[in-house]
Amino acid sequence: MDSININRSFERLYRYCESQDYKGWDPYDGLNSTLFQSLPIIRKNRLARLAWIQLFKRNPLNLRSLTGVKRL
Repeated sequence: MDSININRSFERLYRYCESQDYKGWDPYDGLNSTLFQSLPIIRKNRLARLAWIQLFKRNPLNLRSLTGVKRL
């Protein structure tokens, strides 16, 4: 890649980040979902927490909007 393409790509990324107010998703933010927080038995189970995190990290679909996770 030449430096013009790199600069153009960086500028596009920078504008996108600014437009989103530097908010984004985190690999572990599934634990902050309103759905997960409403299930007290699962919320306190270590194995369930690990499974929930992996579901959010590895799923090709973004489940965050469906489960009530906000961008931080």
